[in-house]
Amino acid sequence: MALTPADWQMIIKAALPSLQKAYPFLLKTLSQWGLQIATEKVQISDTGQFLGSVVSPDKIVPQKVEIRRDHLHTLNDFQKLLGDINWLRPFLKIPSAELRPLFGILEGDPHISSPRTLTLAANQALQKVENALQNAQLQRIEDSQPFSLCVFKTAQLPTAVLWQNGPLLWIHPNVSPAKIIDWYPDAIAQLALKGLKAAITHFGRSPYLLIVPYTTAQVQTLAATSNDWAVLVTSFSGKIDNHYPKHPILQFAQNQSVVFPQITVRNPLKNGIVVYTDGSKTGIGAYVANGKVVSKQYNENSPQVVECLVVLEVLKTFLEPLNIVSDSCYVVNAVNLLEVAGVIKPSSKVANIFQQIQLVLLSRRFPVYITHVRAHSGLPGPMALGNDLADKATKVVAAALSSPVEAARNFHNNFHVTAETLRSRFSLTRKKARDIVTQCQSCCEFLPVPHVGINPRGIRPLQVWQMDVTHVSSFGKLQYLHVSIDTCSGIMFASPLTGEKASHVIQHCLEAWSAWGKPKLLKTDNGPAYTSQKFQQFCRQMDVTHLTGLPYNPQGQGIVERAHRTLKSYLLKQKRGVETLPRVPRVSVSMALFTLNFLNIDA
Repeated sequence: MALTPADWQMIIKAALPSLQKAYPFLLKTLSQWGLQIATEKVQISDTGQFLGSVVSPDKIVPQKVEIRRDHLHTLNDFQKLLGDINWLRPFLKIPSAELRPLFGILEGDPHISSPRTLTLAANQALQKVENALQNAQLQRIEDSQPFSLCVFKTAQLPTAVLWQNGPLLWIHPNVSPAKIIDWYPDAIAQLALKGLKAAITHFGRSPYLLIVPYTTAQVQTLAATSNDWAVLVTSFSGKIDNHYPKHPILQFAQNQSVVFPQITVRNPLKNGIVVYTDGSKTGIGAYVANGKVVSKQYNENSPQVVECLVVLEVLKTFLEPLNIVSDSCYVVNAVNLLEVAGVIKPSSKVANIFQQIQLVLLSRRFPVYITHVRAHSGLPGPMALGNDLADKATKVVAAALSSPVEAARNFHNNFHVTAETLRSRFSLTRKKARDIVTQCQSCCEFLPVPHVGINPRGIRPLQVWQMDVTHVSSFGKLQYLHVSIDTCSGIMFASPLTGEKASHVIQHCLEAWSAWGKPKLLKTDNGPAYTSQKFQQFCRQMDVTHLTGLPYNPQGQGIVERAHRTLKSYLLKQKRGVETLPRVPRVSVSMALFTLNFLNIDA
């Protein structure tokens, strides 16, 4: 059986005569199990020591620690020092924000022998620890009296204490937040849950009162909108209040004024201007206000980072009540959190931008509402139109600023055309055009680049066509891809259908002929659909001569067989598609045919 610190507390608090009477019985019982008590460890006094701390009837004082600075040279040295400080933090009321320069030394080179130096800010934080240790003490709990949990609004991160006419135990949050933006109300709820757990661990019961820096109405709002607050409110059965004890020790916690959103609102502002923002990976950011489009070039290649910079520009430009509409959920969620955010993770690329947005929000007089709109929705109405204007502005400016090589690369990323097409369309050298194609990850597996030149069999268009069916399993029910090609012009037509029976072949012929005209001669293989009476009768009715090749001789259908390979390669290369188009079989086939029939140029 192991005795916990709470058990030892009960033994120490018991009456001395009872302890003296029980002591011989304890020695006898332990000896039966082969255990002995070191007599030099027995203390008969109203003051004792436990784990280095001095325990008296009314308080607990931590052991005095001398902090040496002469041996702090490596990561390992600072890790040991900060580990000791962290162990003593339950005795100290120093907020986490004041120790951040000290804990920041641990970041950087991960090797344990990597050099570290004590910065000026870190040295000042270390001095605060030394000063706090001189007067650090905790009260002893009185079991017959209730105690409370107080969570304070200290700078950047909250601080908590279990309180009973004095501090029973100080509770601090983790110095390194798990999220890039640590929303202050959530941080308070998380620390309160940590404090409730600490109360049960150390004292065996929950506090009767939880004191937080929010009114009853604000707590109800937070419980309805925050998961952490919902868990806290449902798991704590006591009373939640916002009136702190009047005590000099607790005056340190009044330097964080904003703990509930005041500028960022949750509903649109009727008297506010509406601004639409957008950013692109080309570094172009744009916003639209009252029909006026403003674009700006940033030295960034991430759409989210660019949009953050655009929103920062909008907040600085429009000081009146403001409604912002963005197509980036990332930016919208971040701005909604920043006004009352605690710590912003410094390792994030956007940390500096978030800090600037936070400062602008805190300095504003008029409220801001920001919401998300889905891009390229195709819906009617002013919101979709405003977002579309901002989106087009980023593309137009990017096209105007881009070089011919960049424009050709973007065009190839959309359509994956041949090098000869790029050379002719963008006036590039043959080498630059080929480099764009060979560097394309979608096209590299199909190198050398497919040559779409056709060995003509007909003297003129619509004279001789070849037709066949191939399979594209990724199309699902429409996996039967019927293909026709004009042997003179090289024009190709394809139909993804649900089968390869005569009825499906006839459907494909009608679709192809209605688009390009009817051929005089149609050549196919000896498949059952092509040799069926139904298809033969159809050809006679349409006045089309139908020929079949030799059985088991695909070379007789070489032109359409080559067309199969070319068409499939473009379906694979264009698989990612243009973001504004739906990804369905018919649209994919139409995009590939458009590229082959109209964009590609034969060398």
